Amino acid sequence: MPQPTPAGGQPGVNPDPYGSWSGTPENAALKPAHVLLARPEWRQVHGEWLRGRLLNHLDSSRSVYRFLSTGAISLIYTEPDEVLFQVESRLTTEPDRHVAGALICVLGRHLHARPSDVDLILSRLAARRGSPYLVDPGQDGPKFDTLAEAVVHCLTTLTVRYGTHFADATIRARLSTPIDNTTTVALIAGHLRGILNPADPSLRDAQRKAFDLLTLTLEPLRVAWADSTQAENALTIAEGVAQEVYHASVAFKAELQSRRELGDPEVFASLALPLLDGVGHVRYPAVTHHIIQTVEHLGDAQPKPALLLAMRVITEDSRYITESLGVDAVLKLINRYIADHRVLVLGDPEYTTAVRVLLERFVRVGWPQAVQMAERMDELFH
Repeated sequence: MPQPTPAGGQPGVNPDPYGSWSGTPENAALKPAHVLLARPEWRQVHGEWLRGRLLNHLDSSRSVYRFLSTGAISLIYTEPDEVLFQVESRLTTEPDRHVAGALICVLGRHLHARPSDVDLILSRLAARRGSPYLVDPGQDGPKFDTLAEAVVHCLTTLTVRYGTHFADATIRARLSTPIDNTTTVALIAGHLRGILNPADPSLRDAQRKAFDLLTLTLEPLRVAWADSTQAENALTIAEGVAQEVYHASVAFKAELQSRRELGDPEVFASLALPLLDGVGHVRYPAVTHHIIQTVEHLGDAQPKPALLLAMRVITEDSRYITESLGVDAVLKLINRYIADHRVLVLGDPEYTTAVRVLLERFVRVGWPQAVQMAERMDELFH
């Protein structure tokens, strides 16, 4: 174990942007101490000594010692109230962002057991002058560090699962101004992915709230897409949201042959289709492609709304019909509808019109496979 650093020294900061450090026997000894303290038999016999040594390094002037000891803070302080107090007090003075990120992760372990307390702690930390624990809209950058990501994860979870006051207000403010908070909003959407299509019925309210939160981005996106100075940021957000819905859908599960259980397809489709419809106002091939891929699989649950959405986004995106991925995806969609919903495609005028419109868009560009399918479709409809 490393020797305790002298009292009164100024806490150091790791200058490495990734928080790495060189390996030494002293550094290597801290992790086994943490592991041993977690074992009841060692804790019973040597717990006091191990806690004392790790506690010394929580206050070390060396950032690497503080970082390595932080993971054991819940073993050093055994009462949850004391753990939360220690984490908050250390976050108010910790100069190293990597150590602070580790402390936020410890706070995150209490999200579900103590959501209101964690929310209050984050609120107090954010209120401090010069606080690094919230990224202001004007400071939102192209990349996040681990500290900011950890904070956004906590706030997103508190919002969607528990609706705590500070987290809810903060997340809604960011999502309502997505163009000024591009990186933050992309990160929020990524954290929401796991709740968009949950297998657990008890998470149904959280699922609806997650979609409601993402819907806050739609009107600002529509306005920004019409402004050439903001279009790039609008595209980043639209593509990110469409991608997260795709990853949460049956489409992604089928592609990876995933064993992860998913939620009720009817509920997911009813929530996802309106959101994708709004995102589709950003007319760009990458966004349209995610929508078409997702729609193909949502068609089993809500065949008509899904098909009509596909028709709208294809009609409005003149660039997508020139993409080889586009023609392949749309012909696959049409073939699936003919196979699974043949009676509706042949007998319902809205279905028939939608299929014809989809196919004609690619025929006019001159795609040979679209022309061949159109010839077969003529025989089918007549």
